[in-house]
Amino acid sequence: KQNKILFITSRVIVCVLIFFMCSVFFRMFTRFVLVQKLNMDNVFVDIVMFDAEGLKMNDEVNAEGPADEKIYIDWSELYPYEEDIVSEDSDNSIFSSFVSAVFNVENGISAYTNDNLILYPSFVEGANAYKNIVDWELYPPDEYNQVVVVEGDYLARMDRATDADLYIDSVTSFDKFIEGENIPYVFVQAPSKVCTEDDESGVIDFSNQNIAAILKGLEKNKVDYIDLHEELHSAKMEHHASFYNTDHHWKAETGLWAAGVISEWLNESVDAEIDISVFGPENYRYDTYEDVFLGSQGKKLTLSTATTEDFSYIYPNKPVNFTIDIPTLALNETGDFDVIYDYSQYISGNIYDSNMYASYMHSLNAITTITNNDCPGGKNILIVGDSFNWSVAPFLAQEVSSVTFLELTEFNGSLEKYVKNNKFDAVVMLYSALSEFLTESTAKERFDF
Repeated sequence: KQNKILFITSRVIVCVLIFFMCSVFFRMFTRFVLVQKLNMDNVFVDIVMFDAEGLKMNDEVNAEGPADEKIYIDWSELYPYEEDIVSEDSDNSIFSSFVSAVFNVENGISAYTNDNLILYPSFVEGANAYKNIVDWELYPPDEYNQVVVVEGDYLARMDRATDADLYIDSVTSFDKFIEGENIPYVFVQAPSKVCTEDDESGVIDFSNQNIAAILKGLEKNKVDYIDLHEELHSAKMEHHASFYNTDHHWKAETGLWAAGVISEWLNESVDAEIDISVFGPENYRYDTYEDVFLGSQGKKLTLSTATTEDFSYIYPNKPVNFTIDIPTLALNETGDFDVIYDYSQYISGNIYDSNMYASYMHSLNAITTITNNDCPGGKNILIVGDSFNWSVAPFLAQEVSSVTFLELTEFNGSLEKYVKNNKFDAVVMLYSALSEFLTESTAKERFDF
């Protein structure tokens, strides 16, 4: 009798797994062939995508923003590495490329499965609700960076202590290279979402300790830097309120403030003649949508634990004339401040498919250039960094000729060659505490020094 029950149970489980696997492939076919290629939008598509409104959107004909599919550009052909750098330790380079490719495939499969699995958010919500009921706080040993609640309802990721030497060496090397090019340079460290005064800091989260080690090393190596954690507290700004409750990013309002801090450095270093008052919050209009945003950390916990929050699109009161150029999206558009937004990232009524923070600067791209057509004689600024810059670069662009933002996670060419081949008056490197540079596997790959 027990064997019969086991036999039936195992067959039922296998059938359920097969059903879900087939549903993933079926929905992927519907999404990428019927919707994306054949422009279908009918009852059949509605039935297949009944729980995922975002999957029915045809990105190629969506008038609200550019296509999700990017144009592949081999930046290493346009900005090649020096021969000796490419050939050095070629065996390790080939192995690293192989490992990276396998990792990307694994992540891609996981992402597609999550996106296309029927009722996936509901399953995760149920699992989290059950975990909350039984108060089960067990995690795999390789998943240190769990999301926890700090100071009320703010969600934050916990970071382990990391050896910062490789990070320091890479940033210092870049500083020496830039110095050789006679270009003013500053490293800007964004604050951690976990404040130094939080109970978790130095106990289960070591992001601030990692930052302190980095800045101490850069100071020792005489690298100019700005510590925005210190600036934030000096400005009497509330630390946690500077970040989204449910996301790892700082608020767009904080990005606006950071643009003002960077502008002060630009005025001192390259005589940029920037009017700092431009970055005062009173000089902007805020289109705020209530309870529409669930950030990456909130999505991980789902609505069973997290709650939605407000999100603002920010527009300067003064008119601007921008041209935004993003080669990987074949996007070149001139207009007012609206051109920096990808409004398609806001999918009304679908919290899990929306990523409103990615509206700024059209999300993740290798190179994005904003040209200020009203300021032809100003400075040309290069910013190298992560997604925290999405809400910094567009505001900074109001007072300079151009801002080029380069995201090394998407750029496979030589950063050194890119700087040499383009004319910049100043280079700013801005990274968050969650920067992927703070790992041995990425620090070497991202800099070609």
